[in-house]
Amino acid sequence: MLFNLIITFSLFLLVFFTQVIIWNSKRIKKEILILFLIYLSPILLIISFYWYLNLIILDIFIISILYIFLSLTYLQTYPALREDIPSFRILFIIEKSGKKGITKKNLEKKFIKNRLIHSKYDDLILDGMIHFNSNGYLRLSFFSSWLLNFFSLYRSFLGLKVGDG
Repeated sequence: MLFNLIITFSLFLLVFFTQVIIWNSKRIKKEILILFLIYLSPILLIISFYWYLNLIILDIFIISILYIFLSLTYLQTYPALREDIPSFRILFIIEKSGKKGITKKNLEKKFIKNRLIHSKYDDLILDGMIHFNSNGYLRLSFFSSWLLNFFSLYRSFLGLKVGDG
């Protein structure tokens, strides 16, 4: 079973790094279709060449199922990562304000007036992602700062624009 896990994760990482190289080298049209092709075509190759890889049918089945689940999970998260995420936009604006922070009024000026900003703002306060400092300015929590840095690195690694969500 460990062998199957190693093969599955190795294959996924190989495909993931292939995607990163492709995405960083040129602008891709029809991203979702290309992602499905990139991530799901290795299964066809494994099934086609199972006798060459000296694997038994059960191994092929286990590797295929694990790989498909892993790939589909990634494919579900990718569109959300490439879109502008209002919560992260709020976090970026607060981070860019520096040590002083930003007032709620100035934060709202950065957005077109709509209900989305208010609901996201309230969610971030309730979740403890942002808070008011002693001067009444909004600041990031430790966790939201860490989360923002993690996703910024991840988006940068994928060749996506950092700082927009």
